Amino acid sequence: MRIRQLERPCSFQASV
Repeated sequence: MRIRQLERPCSFQASV
């Protein structure tokens, strides 16, 4: 998980 998840919620799911 990257801190970018805060900026891009979509990226958060993709990262998981």
